[in-house]
Amino acid sequence: GDVLEFLTKEWDGRQWVERVERFRKYATEEECLRDYERILIRAPAFASVRGAKNEEAFIKKMGRLWATDPEYERKWRKVVQRIREVDGG
Repeated sequence: GDVLEFLTKEWDGRQWVERVERFRKYATEEECLRDYERILIRAPAFASVRGAKNEEAFIKKMGRLWATDPEYERKWRKVVQRIREVDGG
């Protein structure tokens, strides 16, 4: 399918480095979210994520697999907190 290229900042374990990365291009937000769901449900690399016993375990596992950002887990927690605030729970 179609792809987009973006200049990204990736953590290499010591420092941030800029790289051009390729990302899938989606026609709609729904298509993007369905693909994200498909990856999490079917990709063998994410088996440990699917086996997470709770929200915190899920966040930790995603932090190791999905992004190079060492702050990824903290950012996930912030999103979850914001959803709870908006949702009233």
